[in-house]
Formats: sequence, structure tokens, C-alpha cells
Amino acid sequence: MEFVFARGSGQPQDTGKSFLEFQKNMPLAAKQAKLSYRITDLSYEAVAISVGNVLGTYVSAGEAYSFGRSIDGGVSQLEYYMRSRASCANTYWVLAGYSQGAMVVANSLKSFDADKVVYVALFGDPKLYLPEGEGFNPPACRGEELSEYRVYVPDCDTDNGILGARQPYELASLAGRYGLW
Repeated sequence: MEFVFARGSGQPQDTGKSFLEFQKNMPLAAKQAKLSYRITDLSYEAVAISVGNVLGTYVSAGEAYSFGRSIDGGVSQLEYYMRSRASCANTYWVLAGYSQGAMVVANSLKSFDADKVVYVALFGDPKLYLPEGEGFNPPACRGEELSEYRVYVPDCDTDNGILGARQPYELASLAGRYGLW
């Protein structure tokens, strides 16, 4: 089992709070399932949002400038890591990302064999999409039509992230194996 975490903007590799929480909780799950495992904090820039790049990040919806290059670099690193582990045919994946890292993971999913992906956990995804949060008195505020991937989102009228919405949000090949916090 490969547990891979992609950290958020400006977070340090291997010591960031998000990764340490992920690292603390995953071994028990693997041990209970009697699986060998490896936990990796993806090595990529995870550029910090600063006064110098905030406008470009928002104008491009995270697709260009230093933020977009950081995401593209993270996608390349995750795909490279996946290929480097491909020699073991019995490798399965749990992929997680926080904020910018959630975008890295989501943008990488098409490169993975869906049958080998056990779960995808996205935390604070800037490109989330929750159709049940759209409109006046949205269905989510009535507890109706909630997306299956919606684990915890505190605002019922949230319909998209700060950088827009990725649609479709959940790949059909991975339906039921997503979680959004």
C-alpha cells in the first residue's frame, strides 16, 4: 500500500502539520488490513501564496504563474513516483492532498489505474465542486442531494472553491472512493 500525501501551499515537506496527521493515522489502517505500506510526502515545490503571486493565482484560477507551475511540477512528481513503483504489480494507492496538494492529486488521477486506487482524500480543495450548494436555499441547506464525496463541508451554500470548480469533480472510474473535507 502506497500512502501519498501532497502538502498545501508553503508547507514544509515531511514536517508540515497536515502530513504529520496523515502519517500518524495511516499505519493503523494498513496494519489492521495486514498490508505492508510506505508513506510519502510528495516532493514538489508547494509554492507559498504571497503578495507577489496572489493576483496571478486567482486570475488564472490556479492554472498559471508560479502557483500553476508548482501544481504542474507536483503532478509530474506524483506521476513519476507512481511509475517508479509500478514494478510491484500488487501496489495499491491511497492519495491525499491538502489545498494546493489537493489540486495536485486531482490533476494526477487520470494517470493512475483506477483499479489500484483505494481512496482519494482531498482537504480544502481550491477547486471543489458541490452542486448541492448552488442557488437560493440550496439542497445542501435542507440536507438533501448531498454529493457522495462530501465528507465534511461546514457551509451548506458552498458550491465551488476559491479557484473555481473542477467538473466533473469525482471521476466516474473512482466513484465512491473520494472524500472531501
